[in-house]
Amino acid sequence: MSREMADEAFLAGLLHDIGELLFLVNLPQEYQMVLKKARESGVPVWQAEFEHFGATHAELGAELMAIWNLPISVVEALALHHHPSKLLSSSFGALAAVHVADALEQELSGTPEHPDDITLDAHYLGDLGVAERLDSWREACEEELRGPAHD
Repeated sequence: MSREMADEAFLAGLLHDIGELLFLVNLPQEYQMVLKKARESGVPVWQAEFEHFGATHAELGAELMAIWNLPISVVEALALHHHPSKLLSSSFGALAAVHVADALEQELSGTPEHPDDITLDAHYLGDLGVAERLDSWREACEEELRGPAHD
């Protein structure tokens, strides 16, 4: 990955759920109802958002980042981090990095904010030719979540 692509993936990772903040700040009571509905019904939060608002936090965040004129790879990563195979691309970039990092963090943290909100898209990773790297990424994530080793 080039330095520019790594920077864009980092930025996208920082911003990937900014749409949730936008919902919480602008429609706090409605969004709390959506979160409660998702929890009680067992549907992913993005699905409950779409059913209620007609858009997801991913789409909302991507729209704002597009207005702010961020790089298209960042906008795509925000918009599609739950559904990366919707991007017609065959190369590893910010979207793939954010998708994998978000899914692994939720999987490995043991306390996902929104259970089943994001699952790894194995088909997408296979198409990119990086599926075989998933185990090493998972190990790196586990090490990062454990923090520095104690002597």
